[in-house]
Amino acid sequence: MEEGLRAARPFGDPPGFDFLVHNNGQHIVRVQVKTTTYKKGDWYSCTLKTCRKPYKKDSFDFVAAFLAPEDTWYILPEKLIRGMVSLGLNPKSSGSQYDRYKEAWHLLRGGKPGKVDRIQACAERPVMRLWYFVVNWLGGILAQPATANSSSLRSSE
Repeated sequence: MEEGLRAARPFGDPPGFDFLVHNNGQHIVRVQVKTTTYKKGDWYSCTLKTCRKPYKKDSFDFVAAFLAPEDTWYILPEKLIRGMVSLGLNPKSSGSQYDRYKEAWHLLRGGKPGKVDRIQACAERPVMRLWYFVVNWLGGILAQPATANSSSLRSSE
């Protein structure tokens, strides 16, 4: 993850989001993390609801949707997905409606598009509370600044 971007997990009762993400305290956003492995045809279905209902307005600022088999993230503004209970994402379809949100980490910084050297993820078969593992993983990754000399980095361009 780019240097300066950090994540914090809320303590206590779930506030409606999984993480607070900030850029050295300059820009703070609430992020709801979703993971999917469900694919129908070329499209992955990402569930965007809680207790069979869409999320309430302003429960979070962004959804970070992880397509585990593709190792691809979408950073989607809450206003874009408000009222939806699911979303179809196709990382191989250029020009799709959500294509500009693919790996759009700059949105969490409140800035313009930049470069993310590498994001690593792993996925297991879907199990109850899979999101818990992704949430823990995302917290660790966001807490570690990337360095240009790291041997584990690759260009996402």
